[in-house]
Amino acid sequence: MQKFFAILPLLGFALFFCSCHPSKDAPSDQKNLCFQDDRQQTICLAHSPERVLSLAPSHTEWLFALNAQNRIAGRTDSCNRPQKAEQIPSIGHLFPPDYERILAARPDLVLMLDGQSQIRNRLNELGLPVASFQPKNFEDLWHYVHILGDLLDAKPEAEQILFRSRLRLAALQARHLGKRKPSVFFTYWADPLSTAGANTFLSALIQAAGGRNLGDALSGEWPKVSHEFLLQADPDFILTTQPQIVEQAQTAPGWQSLKAVKNGHLYLLEDEDLFLRPSPRIAQAVARIFELIRK
Repeated sequence: MQKFFAILPLLGFALFFCSCHPSKDAPSDQKNLCFQDDRQQTICLAHSPERVLSLAPSHTEWLFALNAQNRIAGRTDSCNRPQKAEQIPSIGHLFPPDYERILAARPDLVLMLDGQSQIRNRLNELGLPVASFQPKNFEDLWHYVHILGDLLDAKPEAEQILFRSRLRLAALQARHLGKRKPSVFFTYWADPLSTAGANTFLSALIQAAGGRNLGDALSGEWPKVSHEFLLQADPDFILTTQPQIVEQAQTAPGWQSLKAVKNGHLYLLEDEDLFLRPSPRIAQAVARIFELIRK
């Protein structure tokens, strides 16, 4: 009985967020499938899309998670997860885009990331409906998945995945609630040294794991930082997806004096995709960061 009452707050947390689906932006019926993407652009489709072209790995992962893989008309070479995604025809790399191969896929919806305006504009000129989604936080992600679920007739699948993810995130949050938040410096590039700013999904992952992202205090989404900044900030933990950073910590001037290095709290995140994509594996990513910074 005590365990039941202990989990009640977690269930309430998950149920609360499951109910936060802004229906005004989602399709209301099959005759008028209209929704807004991250650019606040309204896209209207004549019917539920049957041939979706995914131009980003995270979109491909979500399409598979929603059991909508049969609707994927094409992907990019970077769309490597799940493994079965590699069986889907590829339009090649997105930079530069091969518009001939894109048109040959005959998509009735193109999913891409925000910020790729030149490609998006060209696809619109070619008469293709394009939706740009690039979640910067969990609320953005919930909203995006709800829209996908409605569009692809996969609402039950979307609700189930999100409920499980929220419940697991709530359980992790309960374990660090009220405790000190260790400072975390994440870097994905060695030269120049760069980090994740406040308006990034990586920052949201660190916060959800109970950490304080040092990049939140800087301007820009992926700001470049000086070694002086790192030495002065002296983070409790350093996380990186680059082996060069681990090597650099052994030789670069000043790095040996960093608290994280001295305490053995510099960690290489080997599965880069797990942390840099707002994918269905977000709870796994948060759990991994939690394990590292809560030792």
